[in-house]
Amino acid sequence: MKNKRIVLQRRLFLQRGVTLIELMVSMTIGLLILAGVVYIFSGTRKSYDYNEILARVQENGRFAINILNNDLRMTGYFGCGRVQRYDFRGSSGFVVPDALFTDDTFNIFKDNLFKDITLSGGVGAGADDAANVALASSDTLTVTRTGAAFPVKSMNSEGKITISGEASIDAVNAGDTLVISNCKTANVFEVGAVSHGSNEITPTSVSVTQDKFGREAYVMTVAQNQYSVRNTDRTNRSGQRIRALFRNNTELVEGVESMKIKYGVDADEDGNVDDESFQEGASNTKWDRVIAVQIDLLVASTEDGVLTESQPYTYQGTAVTPTDRKMRQAFSTTVALRNRIY
Repeated sequence: MKNKRIVLQRRLFLQRGVTLIELMVSMTIGLLILAGVVYIFSGTRKSYDYNEILARVQENGRFAINILNNDLRMTGYFGCGRVQRYDFRGSSGFVVPDALFTDDTFNIFKDNLFKDITLSGGVGAGADDAANVALASSDTLTVTRTGAAFPVKSMNSEGKITISGEASIDAVNAGDTLVISNCKTANVFEVGAVSHGSNEITPTSVSVTQDKFGREAYVMTVAQNQYSVRNTDRTNRSGQRIRALFRNNTELVEGVESMKIKYGVDADEDGNVDDESFQEGASNTKWDRVIAVQIDLLVASTEDGVLTESQPYTYQGTAVTPTDRKMRQAFSTTVALRNRIY
C-alpha cells in the first residue's frame, strides 16, 4: 500500500505544469519569432510588388516603342521603289474617296502625289481629364503605308485585275482604296467590284492595263495609323483615369502618360538630318523631307501609392518631381525612315 502511494506521488510530481513565468517567457519568444517571420514576409512582399510593377512599366514601355518602331520603318512603303522616285500615272479616272483622308495633309493622296502624305504629326486637342480623345498634352503621329500585298496574275484591257491564286483577297471589298505598284510605276484606285471566288478586282472607273504595270506588279491595301495618348474609360483605385497609347481608336498599351515626337529633316537630300537637329511637328513644314523620327514616351504605373514617396524622373531632358507616388520611367528611341533614305 505504501509503495503504491509513493508511485502515485511520483506520477503527480512528473505531471505538474509550467509556471506562469515559464509560460510568459515562452510566449515572448514565440512572439519574437512570429514578428521576425512577419517582417521578412512583409519585406519580401513589398520587394515582389515593386519588382512586379517595375517589370510591368518596363514591358509596357518596350512594347509601345517596338510598335512605333515597326510602323515607322514601314512609312511610305508602296512596293519595291522609293516613293519620291515613282512615276505616278495621271489621276484621270482614278477615284479616291475624300473620307479616307480627312486631314488637309492627306488630301494630296487623291492627286497621286505621295510625297507629303506618308508621315504627319501634331498635337491632340483633348483636356487632361477627357476620355477617348487625343490629349493636348501629348503629340500625335500619323503613318501612311501599304498593308497586305497581292501578286497580280493578269490585267485585261477593261482594267480588271486577277490576283494569283495563292493569295486570298477576302478582306478586300468594293469601295476600298488600293495601290497598284511595281518598281517603276504606282497608282491608287478605288475598288468598284470584287469577285472573291475568282480573285478578281475591278477598279471603279480606271483602265489599269498590262502595258502600264506588267505581271510583276502587286496590288496593296492602304493603311493609315494615327498614334495618340488618350484617357481610357477606366480609373484606378484612387479614381484617376488610366491613360494609354492608342492606334486610331484601339487601345494598345496602358500606362503611357505622354508621347513627344521630333522630326529629323533632310532638306538638301544628302541623306543626313540637317544640322543634326530635330524639329517639333508644329515647326516642320517639309514632311516629305523627314528621314528620321525621335520618340519620347513616359510610362507610369496605373495605380498611385505604389511607392513610399514621390519618384523624381527626367523626361526630355527636364527633371520632374511629381506630386503623386506612381512609378514612372522614360523611354526614347530614334527611327530612320528607310523608305526615304535608301
